[in-house]
Amino acid sequence: MRQELESRASPRCEVKPEFITVVDSDRKFVQVSESFCRLLGYRPEELIGKPYDEVTAPNTNDIPTVFRLFTEMGYMHGLWLLASRHGTRSLIHREMKPLLLGFDKRLTNCS
Repeated sequence: MRQELESRASPRCEVKPEFITVVDSDRKFVQVSESFCRLLGYRPEELIGKPYDEVTAPNTNDIPTVFRLFTEMGYMHGLWLLASRHGTRSLIHREMKPLLLGFDKRLTNCS
């Protein structure tokens, strides 16, 4: 009986580092991993362009403040409660680091 109660009370968590997302400065998804999409019940094309705020469980994360602090500090981590399209909630540990992308275009040939 005790084990049954403990198993109900103890959430089972898995660490899945493949939940990868790229979010732009407007907090909109630019890239999402397949596993992140499966977690939330969306296809990648449904999440691209969608604000991150829309997949965060209501009233759980102050997304604008978090992103402002991330911009100021350059790094952030913590627990996030996400809501799938069907209402299932998933607690994840998120680490955010700035992503620097470089785009180069050759202007001339040098010899």
